[in-house]
Amino acid sequence: MQTRFEKRLQVLQTAHKELINEENKKLESTNGIYNRYINPILTINHIPISWRYDLNYETNPYLMERLGIHSIIVAGAIRLNERYLVIVSVEGKDGNHYNAVAESKNGIDNYEFWDYPVIIPGTTEPGFDLYSIHIVKHDDGWIYGIFRFKKQDAQSVQCGIARTTDLKSWERLPDLKVAAAIQHHIVLHTELINGKYAFYTRPAYNSIEMGRDGKIEFQLSDTIINARIAEEIRIDKNVTYQDYESKVGLSPSPIKTQYGWLHLAHGVKTTAQGLRYVLYMFMTDLKNINSVIYKPEGYIVIRKEDKKIAAVSNDLFSNGWILGEDNIIYIYYAFSGMRIEVASSTLDQLLDYVMNTTSEASNTAVYRLIDNNKALMNLNQANRKKTIK
Repeated sequence: MQTRFEKRLQVLQTAHKELINEENKKLESTNGIYNRYINPILTINHIPISWRYDLNYETNPYLMERLGIHSIIVAGAIRLNERYLVIVSVEGKDGNHYNAVAESKNGIDNYEFWDYPVIIPGTTEPGFDLYSIHIVKHDDGWIYGIFRFKKQDAQSVQCGIARTTDLKSWERLPDLKVAAAIQHHIVLHTELINGKYAFYTRPAYNSIEMGRDGKIEFQLSDTIINARIAEEIRIDKNVTYQDYESKVGLSPSPIKTQYGWLHLAHGVKTTAQGLRYVLYMFMTDLKNINSVIYKPEGYIVIRKEDKKIAAVSNDLFSNGWILGEDNIIYIYYAFSGMRIEVASSTLDQLLDYVMNTTSEASNTAVYRLIDNNKALMNLNQANRKKTIK
């Protein structure tokens, strides 16, 4: 006969196995730009049982959770060895973080965590907290992790750099030196620009104030070791009365296309319900990378209306996207600190969206679209009549 401990352990293990083996079904697109999926790819319940529970009856007879999880936040993403990998920052109930890799064969479901969390040198220092990793496969042959970290005695968040070839063994590099204000959401560009390493940055202020000159900047460093950036070139900025009027920040590193660099960014708007986070897109020139050549107005991704959960229900960030087989792009975003979700599109669809969408909300624009569609329908109707005759 099973003991109470054994029954409870079996229930936990069965529920966890069913969760990670659940098929994730695609939802039909309503906008023609991308598809969402029914289930999140990762939640706090995907964290392995052995990471949260002491499974020894002698030391934990009631099988209580010993290391509680508060949230999982923004995922860096990469395709490596024909596997789709995301790195998430796991926040414990004490407010500190550790980082872990989960992998999937198809990028949309059956994500399982590796046996152990990621160990990046420096994380064993007392009071050290490392989180929010951007993963970049660089053309110099390395995979870089660009992350934020803080110490208990520090007043500011700093930017760290580490590199690897397999996401298991990491080499910690000297921290990024920035001459300007505190920087958040620092992203490394995938290619060298004129022999230099390029970073996208966003100055961080103490609070969000509408009208502040929040912007995405482009900066260069002569080297990745002892990286230092001083010159600031503005690429994109927050726009008053837009869905990113309070602040903006680049999300993953851009994707190179034949037409330009495709960017995904996040923006914040102050609303009556608090801060609202969105994802938006733009494209910069292939040669003059700080020049925006296409930019639809408004957002591309916002919180699902049926997913208002947790205390911060409007919180939405992305640190990663993957260009996979058949030019399918998977966008990974963290929602409300409780789940990592995925949306999929194709490179052609996103290029069409960025290059041909204006989202101009006005009577003139709507009338013009209606008139064009009416003319097209009348022409099609006339052609059908000719065919019948």
